[in-house]
Amino acid sequence: MDKSKKFQANNSRFQERMLLIFIIGGIIPFLIATIYMNSTATKVVHRQNKQFQTRELDLVCSVVEQAVGDMREVSQKVYANKTLQTIMERDNISDEQWKQYDEKLKEIAEYQKYYASTISDIAVYVDDEELSYHRPFAYAGSSVIDARWYINAGESEGELYWCYGVDREGKQNCIQLSRKFVDERGNQLGILVVRMNMDWLNNYISKQKDDTVLLYNDSETIFTNYSVTTEEQYSLFAQLNAKSNDTGSLRYNKQGEDVQLSYGRVRPIATARNYFTIACSQDYSALSGSINRATLTVYFVVGIGLLISLTMIVVYSSSFSRRLKKLRKQMHLVANGQYDKVEAIDGTDEIAEIYQELVQMMEDIQKLTTSIVEEKVQKEKMHTRQKEVEFKMLASQINPHFLYNTLETIRMKARVSKQSEIEDLVKMLAKIMRRNIQVSHQMVSLKSEIELIENYLKIQSYRFGDRIRSEVIVEDNVHVEQNVMPLIIQPFVENAFVHGLEGMVEDGKLTVHVSQNEKDIIIEVIDNGVGMKYYQLAELRRALEEENHEQTHIGIKNVNQRLIIQYGPDYAIHIESEEGRGTKVTFRIPLDTDEEESI
Repeated sequence: MDKSKKFQANNSRFQERMLLIFIIGGIIPFLIATIYMNSTATKVVHRQNKQFQTRELDLVCSVVEQAVGDMREVSQKVYANKTLQTIMERDNISDEQWKQYDEKLKEIAEYQKYYASTISDIAVYVDDEELSYHRPFAYAGSSVIDARWYINAGESEGELYWCYGVDREGKQNCIQLSRKFVDERGNQLGILVVRMNMDWLNNYISKQKDDTVLLYNDSETIFTNYSVTTEEQYSLFAQLNAKSNDTGSLRYNKQGEDVQLSYGRVRPIATARNYFTIACSQDYSALSGSINRATLTVYFVVGIGLLISLTMIVVYSSSFSRRLKKLRKQMHLVANGQYDKVEAIDGTDEIAEIYQELVQMMEDIQKLTTSIVEEKVQKEKMHTRQKEVEFKMLASQINPHFLYNTLETIRMKARVSKQSEIEDLVKMLAKIMRRNIQVSHQMVSLKSEIELIENYLKIQSYRFGDRIRSEVIVEDNVHVEQNVMPLIIQPFVENAFVHGLEGMVEDGKLTVHVSQNEKDIIIEVIDNGVGMKYYQLAELRRALEEENHEQTHIGIKNVNQRLIIQYGPDYAIHIESEEGRGTKVTFRIPLDTDEEESI
């Protein structure tokens, strides 16, 4: 009875511990991780959404700036047209003269055709109604003369005047540029007007995914790709008028909605008071709501998984406890020497494995009394065999010092034999071998890296002779004591020989150029070898960018990854190559990095 109670208590404690482990190791970390990931995901999504919104805004701004630039360029060309000036200054023009003038005015019509995508109209307003029958002239009637833009353009003394006015037919509002023509005495001859193609611009804005609006002086709506109320307009005007910067982003409450707004202003003239604003907005709360809904779905799915896991833990712990109780009983029988009463425990779990070990132990105990001597002999044989293996392993190793001493012996023999070239080659090879064997994660000085390259190039010069000339150029201002990662130049030099210069019969050249600016040390490895085809260069660049790319270009990819890990993605390798012209590899090392102890 006491034993039964004891077994039941052990069973209960095991289940409680399993449940406690499940709660502490499963549920609590899940809740913490989910809350953290939800918060982080929300921030990341909002940040990425803001970046996307800013990029879209920049594109729209660039479109407006392009149109403004085209209008400014056309106004300069038209203003410089001497024929226009002559026509406006003359009182009577014969038909024959008009034929000559019309030929010279055709270039203005060509401007409008060339810039048709951004410019809808080019007109010169004059008070002579007869001139208005000839393009680009238009009659400045009372409605035009009384217009604010016409008055302001007349007072601008020949300077460019930008405004938001109406087209020639009075049907569509549009962005326009005005400029006054004057004679030698300063009298007004006419007003040049260049109008933007609003259909083209409005169509571009309509295609934007975000709610986008084009404003004039943050006080008048030119175009919007969504339905906006008067109240919303005034709220938007108030938010933008409070901002003095020409670009920026903000969040504000729009009729109960949390809105993320990014804006950019286009000023046709830096000092002009008139400007155009492009604003993109998105419902911030709707985006957060979609993230929360996705999180709830994850909670539901994982909750079902946790419930299933809890059920499996309860079932497994009960079964495990019963089998453990049976195992304990068999161990008790073995301990008492009652081998014939031991019952088999089937299965492939840990309990069954322990039982198999128990059976093996039982058999070993039975054989122990008759196999002590044989067991000792076997142990001695195993010990002897192990020693032999260890000896063979030691014998198969070559001490690096043996290599260095052997190379030194060869070098001394070469010196005695007055074989200076062999002596130099052996000396440089020993330095390279020692450096490659000693290399580790520690940083080394740039000076030692340069010395390694110089030794390597000297060895290659013995090999190739006059076929390949090489040089190492280090600018005087380079901080050669700067610590860098080991073996970051040598792979590119070796590649230049193997893949670029080795097949050249003559005039091969390799240059390692080390320079320095205010922030970085710049290293260039340049050869005039066979170079690469454009698709080979593209494949190489893709191999450097993709982590899971097939295992080619292992050497330079390894250096590229080390540079990115150590200094950041801005310090990746840059490769230029042209078939038949050679290859140039450039990479940078930042100054004043955290330095480790040099080798």
